[in-house]
Amino acid sequence: MPHHCHAHGCMQIIPAAKFVCPMHWRRLPGPFKAAILREYKSGQEVTKTPSMRYMAVQRSAVATLTFEVAHTAWILL
Repeated sequence: MPHHCHAHGCMQIIPAAKFVCPMHWRRLPGPFKAAILREYKSGQEVTKTPSMRYMAVQRSAVATLTFEVAHTAWILL
């Protein structure tokens, strides 16, 4: 089963152990990258049991990416 980038609207297929595609990873602020890497536990994508802390960081990071993209689009208008 394909695994897609978690950024809203992105259909890039990525390895299951990855959070987002390389383009969205580059856009993510450093503290979010550090938190994702810190809270990720090897194999959680297989067992489907990510920690509550990982999920909280993941949701916050997705929201940040969504706002960043929306903010950039607004500036371009």
